Amino acid sequence: MILFLFVANYNFAQTDYPRDTSFTVNSAWNKVKKKYPYTSPVTSTKSDKIIGLSNQVYRVRGNRMLHMDIFMKPGTDSCSRPVVLMIHGGGWRSGDKSHLKPLAMFLAHNNYVAVPVEYRLSKEARYPAAIYDLKEALRFLKHNAALYKIDTSKIAVLGTSAGGTLAGLLATTCGMAKFDDPNSVFPNSSSAVHAYIDMDGVLDFTDPSESGKDQDPHKPSAAAMFFGETFNENPQVWKEASPINHVCANPLPTLFVNSSLPRFHAGRDKFIHILSSNGVYSQVHEIKNTPHPFWLFYPWYDEAKEYVVKFLNKIF
Repeated sequence: MILFLFVANYNFAQTDYPRDTSFTVNSAWNKVKKKYPYTSPVTSTKSDKIIGLSNQVYRVRGNRMLHMDIFMKPGTDSCSRPVVLMIHGGGWRSGDKSHLKPLAMFLAHNNYVAVPVEYRLSKEARYPAAIYDLKEALRFLKHNAALYKIDTSKIAVLGTSAGGTLAGLLATTCGMAKFDDPNSVFPNSSSAVHAYIDMDGVLDFTDPSESGKDQDPHKPSAAAMFFGETFNENPQVWKEASPINHVCANPLPTLFVNSSLPRFHAGRDKFIHILSSNGVYSQVHEIKNTPHPFWLFYPWYDEAKEYVVKFLNKIF
């Protein structure tokens, strides 16, 4: 508890770091509404029924602070609640945790502790930095479970797009040292989770839809920027970072909520087959006639959020 209070109130000037602000809800909507003019961005409203703790510092790296937002119902009893760690998308290079606030508020209303989290993106630090950060976020939550009234036996990880891929790595690599921060602040807390929700996150970087993009050296793909190397330059790291290659070790109940674009389903069917072979529950929902970032826009958000909460209620 003392560690939490110290970190959360750490008040120093943060060293500037490179940012890519190209992916925003508005920039995505400007593209989406050309084909789907009836859409509108999802918004969240304030609620006196939800406590929102913004920008809680979960890790300090030098003068760089990493933050999470925590949304939950106020509780006067001793009951703990399941938690959902939420990882935004943006090609591992852009995006912001605020994109998941509406869904987090919805989950909080449904008795979950919902936690959109910041992590280092590829302009600041390449793979595996993001995985180190996200596992530290999990450990932070477990370390402070009593403070946030979290049930550490009921933890789900949810990711959208690039965040879905990262969530897949969190879900499948528990106990694998190469994916853990060697300088963890919470080495005695496990990074294990108990359920996985993937919204259009690719599970296999070696699929041609990802590995075949780098034909122009002047226009590297998002994955090549994430790894610092193309698939042809270092196929091993692309394989290592593919959740499909680790699911056998840690098969978990999994929900897929997908757009209608097959490119973002890479690895999904094989992943489901492995889960089924191990007797592990899974669901798949493809929302018809949808662009990739469907979770950011009405009317698709309303359908997607119901799939998420029904799955969580079934698992937990």
